[in-house]
Amino acid sequence: MSWMYSDEEYWKQLKREQKEIKASLKYWEKLEKQLLKQLWVPVWDKQGQAFIEPKKHAAWRRAVKWNARPLNTNGQYIKDALEVMRQTEANGYEAGIKTLKYVDVNMFGILDIVDKFYHHGHEFSDKFVRSNPDLLKEYPKLSKYLDVKDPEMTHEEMARSNEALHEAIEFTIATRDSIKLSDVETSKVNNEISELQAVKEVRKVNKTSTKR
Repeated sequence: MSWMYSDEEYWKQLKREQKEIKASLKYWEKLEKQLLKQLWVPVWDKQGQAFIEPKKHAAWRRAVKWNARPLNTNGQYIKDALEVMRQTEANGYEAGIKTLKYVDVNMFGILDIVDKFYHHGHEFSDKFVRSNPDLLKEYPKLSKYLDVKDPEMTHEEMARSNEALHEAIEFTIATRDSIKLSDVETSKVNNEISELQAVKEVRKVNKTSTKR
């Protein structure tokens, strides 16, 4: 036997469903804001210090906070920019370029962040543009990334960068353990920790090779 709603009952039911949907959206928005504030913003801020010059740390912190605002894709640009940096150092420029080509948001915005902050940013940008001649043809303004050199890092700067990398790994682990996270979020954090540890191993190998 099927039940038929009256017009009044139908609209009451519709309003109840809309209210439930709004309440659910509000809950998830609140949860996302909490995760950004308690987890991702401090973690991304700390991780960035392992890949950028100390004099740019304050600007990086401002960029992380600005990009984490809901109107600015909840930090997706920063998240992807760091992914490009980690992949580049752990697996080489080709891996970083591949990562950038498959991002979910505007790749040019992410390229600009990497170019501006990453201590190998200019070299990465140059290689990215040269490996995508069709993009350069379609967007001639990308030529601004060609033939720009990164300042050479001193031994002291490299040592500080390695120290910051170690601190970033420890901080990310501690922050993960201090917050109750879903399995999905925990997996995301663990993936970033694994990539940071891979970077650490590569830097260790490069340091040993340089000494020889």
